[in-house]
Amino acid sequence: MTESNQAVGILGGTFDPVHLGHLRIAQEVLDEVKLGKVLFIPCAEPPHKSGTNADAQHRLGMLRVALRSNPLFQVDEREYARKGVSYTIDTLESLRLELGDIPLCLILGSDSFLSLETWHRWKDLIHYCHLIVAVRPGWSGDPKTLFNGFFKGALVECADELHQQSGGLVYVHQVTQLDISATKIRGFLRQGRSVRYLVPDDLADYIEQNQLYRG
Repeated sequence: MTESNQAVGILGGTFDPVHLGHLRIAQEVLDEVKLGKVLFIPCAEPPHKSGTNADAQHRLGMLRVALRSNPLFQVDEREYARKGVSYTIDTLESLRLELGDIPLCLILGSDSFLSLETWHRWKDLIHYCHLIVAVRPGWSGDPKTLFNGFFKGALVECADELHQQSGGLVYVHQVTQLDISATKIRGFLRQGRSVRYLVPDDLADYIEQNQLYRG
């Protein structure tokens, strides 16, 4: 399998700001599933939030800074180019038209997966991609209990199966626990505290230079 047709990971979010927790999950999934790359897709107008703290251009700028040292991590700006609310299903449809039958792997945290029924056209997602559910150590349930409803029968236990078809499967991967959140980072910055070692050093410099999240 050549790099051009390797499976592609997709990690979406507001990235307000992006942090080492995002990057570590993406790296672990990339390694486990043997992805060709991971696309980080910043949400322009989030459907589940009333707004963002940093404006769209700064969130995009922070993402570019954070990813520039890893050639397998790429920023995808299609949700910024599209008008209206940023729905994941629209993004997947666009990627599928662009990439053909290459396997697409949408990376979700277990909390996001559990709230999937609130997403726009959520039942259609799996027609365009695989779902990779990143579960952190300490989660109290059995991962298989997540799939007793609509996704029952889609769960696979071997990541290699994700390369055999373009979408339609669900894979659970346990990732390293990093107790980092964008909310915590914004709180530290409002208090004038350092966020080094929570975000890449270059990103900490970008935030400082642009006086972001200062209240």
